[in-house]
Amino acid sequence: MRKYNRKILTALVMAYKKGLINIKPLQRWISIKQNLYHIVKYLIYIALFVLVILLIEFNLLPDLQLDKYIYLGKIFISRARIIKGIVYGFIGLNLYQLGKYVTQVYYVRWAMKYYDMNANNIEILNRVTFKITV
Repeated sequence: MRKYNRKILTALVMAYKKGLINIKPLQRWISIKQNLYHIVKYLIYIALFVLVILLIEFNLLPDLQLDKYIYLGKIFISRARIIKGIVYGFIGLNLYQLGKYVTQVYYVRWAMKYYDMNANNIEILNRVTFKITV
């Protein structure tokens, strides 16, 4: 996902409201179909990783030999703990991406509601875009 912070998203909305760009770049955050697609995608990933955690926890994968231990440095660690740690990392990553996308949708919808369409004051766009540092 590209770096879209609040200033860049607000500048995109204001450029659309002033008539400088069309709505195509904003469809990712405005379209309900796109919103549902992204939210459901991340929730399905989270559900799949939770299912893997449950399969490991109840030892329903006997072919992987998760009860064996691996020597790592000076300690023995079971394979199940290593795999569960990796899966928890993926769950955390998907939660972070979901939260980031939802906040971007909130920023765009808030800006669409807050800023006026076709106002004569174009200086407000200059003030927002001047603060953007890439």
